[in-house]
Amino acid sequence: MPGISFDAVGLAALAVGPAIAALILGLVSAAKGLVSATSLPAAAWLWSGLIVSLLVFAASLHLALVGFDPELLGLQRLEHHVWSPSLGANLAFAVDGLSLCFLLSTTGLVPLTFVTLRGVEAEVVPAQVVALLLLESALIGGLLAVNWMAFVACWALSGLPVLVWMARFGGGDRAGADRAADPGCRARPGPRSSDAPGQCCHGIAL
Repeated sequence: MPGISFDAVGLAALAVGPAIAALILGLVSAAKGLVSATSLPAAAWLWSGLIVSLLVFAASLHLALVGFDPELLGLQRLEHHVWSPSLGANLAFAVDGLSLCFLLSTTGLVPLTFVTLRGVEAEVVPAQVVALLLLESALIGGLLAVNWMAFVACWALSGLPVLVWMARFGGGDRAGADRAADPGCRARPGPRSSDAPGQCCHGIAL
């Protein structure tokens, strides 16, 4: 059996890379908590997420400039990854001109999003970094998927960032997510959830 080259797993690695980085960050943070060590600072989370997103963007640029032929029509760099041979289940990824444009715009916006997180409260940074990395993986996989199983798997992955956000900021305080998403919310006048149940800090009924 021939060895698997980087080109053979390039698109799949591009899709799962951010999710693997989020998993590693979560495991490192959990391990530090188990040994009662100091948790990862918010700056470490932000820099890790930014570096991963920049590497993914660089890989996307390499794909566009070196690994893609604009003179060819149709799908290029088709990959098949067998999941269950007995069931005939496999994941297929490929790229064409349209998906490449969306891929570049998606991977280019994620680093800019990490830059804007510098002003967020430190306690909400880990959840936001994990949610962004998972969402990036889901979006990339959905753009590159060319069979139903790969697309459904990436579509299911896109729900994980929502679960992370709800687990971190959901609960009795329904305005918690609104305040976490907008650090200046606490500084502006307006009814709070504690003062006016059923309203967020902007006075908008929930």
